[in-house]
Amino acid sequence: MSLFSRFVASSSIRLEKFRYLDVATAILCRMAHCIAIIGKDGTPLFFQVSEKDKQNALELETFVDCSLDIVDEKVEQRKIQELYLGPLINDYSYKSFGFITNTNVKFVLVTDIFNTTLTDQDIRAIFKRLHTVYCNVLQDPFYVPGDPIKSKHMSSFAVDVLRR
Repeated sequence: MSLFSRFVASSSIRLEKFRYLDVATAILCRMAHCIAIIGKDGTPLFFQVSEKDKQNALELETFVDCSLDIVDEKVEQRKIQELYLGPLINDYSYKSFGFITNTNVKFVLVTDIFNTTLTDQDIRAIFKRLHTVYCNVLQDPFYVPGDPIKSKHMSSFAVDVLRR
């Protein structure tokens, strides 16, 4: 019998209330706070913050900058050509994940530190879709590589990921 089951059995609180609390916790732990794409020379190409985190944009930008330092360390140390870099850095409220393309363009996804619903496979799938959208942006004949990305497709993808 698990600790949770023993607690429920020993208390007068019904299990339905705990299920409700788990759903409420899952709603509070949103999928992501921001998505950033950084060029190979370190210039920001795309930075999108969720609607609820607009007031924390500067804090998230600083957190992404700290995450990029870890990306640089991981790129120097990696022996295999894995594009997904895994978790980068944890803060008191944020957790970041990294991805690097073959052309050294860096993707950073910042999530809530208390979000336990996102698995490693979910993060990989988000980065794979982000990489596909980024490649589609590069195929646009009007996009100049290295310029900030102002694509509707990239913005709608970011809004979709940040809204969940």
